[in-house]
Amino acid sequence: MPSKINVSFNMHPRWIANSQPSDFLSPLREAGLDTLEFELDRHLPDWPAFPDLMEACFEMGFNLCFHAPYRVPNGIAGFSSSHRNEILENYQPMLSIAQRFADRSGKWLNVVVHGAKSSERDIASLKDDTVQFLSWCLAEFPGLRIAFEIAGPAEQGEIKIGGDRAGVWEVISAFDNARLGICWDMGHDHLNGASNLPDMEWLKKVIHVHAHDVDEKGIDHFPFVFGRVPYLDWLPALKQVGM
Repeated sequence: MPSKINVSFNMHPRWIANSQPSDFLSPLREAGLDTLEFELDRHLPDWPAFPDLMEACFEMGFNLCFHAPYRVPNGIAGFSSSHRNEILENYQPMLSIAQRFADRSGKWLNVVVHGAKSSERDIASLKDDTVQFLSWCLAEFPGLRIAFEIAGPAEQGEIKIGGDRAGVWEVISAFDNARLGICWDMGHDHLNGASNLPDMEWLKKVIHVHAHDVDEKGIDHFPFVFGRVPYLDWLPALKQVGM
């Protein structure tokens, strides 16, 4: 039998303004929400409010999952060479937050990770950065399950590791670890030109989903209201492979 799919929401302090988390979240929980995804990025303007909000949501009984830092000035390009110490200094304290919640939960918690990207480094170096960074995550944080995200289209002159299904699979297949899988970002996948279902082997590696649509201007992160992302085919396929 397929396991239960947890329904998640990207949580942020701005959603609750000056009210209590329960005021905002209780109606959503009644509608089926059971998990909250938090971005781990100390460079966010609202970051000081995040730790207390995570704690409040955890105490309310929500499952937690996380997104590793990815916005500028974050990034893992250079992890295998000159920027390793700098990247460790940035990511270690953030992922440690997720690890502490995993320890308290007594189960693996998902953390979404982006591959390396750069307009200055070659694809072989960026792939090495990505593989070494994922290896470090898996070794350093035993309570975390790493979901490697399929990225959106690269900007002109930029190289992204994991920028399409094949690129994601190339990285994932370099490992044999139950705590590493795929984050299927459906909006990104659509923007990369995908419309068909991934093959079964790829689908079975999906452990986390970012489910969103794309508007007429090619902008993503919308609810499924435009009908451009074929979620009515894609979501049931995950149940069929046992997610």
